[in-house]
Amino acid sequence: MNRKMLEELEKKIPNFKTKHCEWVDIDNMIVDEANSQIRKNGKVAAKVPGMVIDIEQHGQQVPGCGRRLPNGQVELKDGITRFSAIKDIGDSNESFHGQFLVSFYHDGIFDTNDEWIIHQAKCNDHEPSTANTSQDIRYQINKMYVKGTLTRMIGFKHAEDPKEWIKSASNFLKEEVYTRSPLTKESIKNIVKGIINKSLPVGERYENYTKSEGFEFFSKVNTLGWSGTAGNVVAGHCVYAVTGAGDEKDLMGNAYRKSGDHPHAKFDVIAWVGDLSDKDDSGLAQARQRIYDMYSKGVSHPKFGRMLNDIYFLPQIKSGPNEEDMLTFYTPRELGINLAGVRNLTLAI
Repeated sequence: MNRKMLEELEKKIPNFKTKHCEWVDIDNMIVDEANSQIRKNGKVAAKVPGMVIDIEQHGQQVPGCGRRLPNGQVELKDGITRFSAIKDIGDSNESFHGQFLVSFYHDGIFDTNDEWIIHQAKCNDHEPSTANTSQDIRYQINKMYVKGTLTRMIGFKHAEDPKEWIKSASNFLKEEVYTRSPLTKESIKNIVKGIINKSLPVGERYENYTKSEGFEFFSKVNTLGWSGTAGNVVAGHCVYAVTGAGDEKDLMGNAYRKSGDHPHAKFDVIAWVGDLSDKDDSGLAQARQRIYDMYSKGVSHPKFGRMLNDIYFLPQIKSGPNEEDMLTFYTPRELGINLAGVRNLTLAI
């Protein structure tokens, strides 16, 4: 636990340390490096020397949390930096008999491992000197997701309603776990979405691409005679990639600048939805429509006319009623995209 937690418990429960804490020989404690400190890189090693000085001068003021095991030993659930400091003191001083102040309060009220995982994250949401870093938080949230903790806390699966799940998860994490973190709810939401995008369940349903993978795929399947990377003019075509409507500025700017050097080139676009974290098949279709609407501004531009040539969508749906052929690309018409307002198209329809 952290100091703020201790202060709150002491206000709530008179004589908290007397009732719920014990001094335990460190030799009788088990430290699980994977679970005793829920940080990306384990304990904060750089903080141990300072903790040694503090404990030598003032003693251990804040207990760590422990869980009693059937064999009589105690598993450390948080406070590994304090534990390491006491161990270091004992290693350098033979007369020092290392004991660690352990709180068993939470061991008495927690029934599930989920509760421990959430509690550990809260324990690290404390003083700036050793508070969670953004890497710690990303690591912790990933652990909560992989172990199913977030799903059980929220009460429904991501696949049931991806958008609402991400909203609920972000709200829970900011309002219940990382209350003191400087990270905003939107920043935590972006962390959650990044984790979901790379998760196995999403990867099993949908294909995603890096930019290099997208260009490599299109180089193999297109019939334009084009191959290469972004901005290469080959066989009279120059190809750019977009993964969302937010790529408008880069797409239009790059095409405009490149057209100055290659006025006769045709500027084509390959597209796929990069953020799949909150998408089902319907959400994917809507995101594709937004990409197309963005692209269309470069087809019927009020000042420059037609800057962009055709757009090709890479396949993404691997299974289900809307399964796509993963060996070819799709035109907007083949995907049922609304083409209203765009004229004089060739392959794009």
